Amino acid sequence: MLLLSLQEGDYVMVGDTRVSFEDIDGTRQIVVGIEAPKDISILRGKLYEENLARLAAEGDKHAQDLHRKLKKEYSTRLRKNATARLRREKQQRRMTAQA
Repeated sequence: MLLLSLQEGDYVMVGDTRVSFEDIDGTRQIVVGIEAPKDISILRGKLYEENLARLAAEGDKHAQDLHRKLKKEYSTRLRKNATARLRREKQQRRMTAQA
């Protein structure tokens, strides 16, 4: 069994399936266990993106398209996470002020 510690917004690729992890119960980190046959590729998102970038740089058209799409999604994910983080911090400040 593979155990990964992941942070909010991280994802893993299980074969061609993306499994993403958003904020769960307000925690900043989760542990995920994945059991799969050895012939199923499981890659941490960062490693998947590095491999995709390498293939795109080598001229693989499919990899170039996927890489462009992932870069756009990454930017969106960063903005979403930053907004959520600011919302949580604002809520915590409000709760602290009320106490």
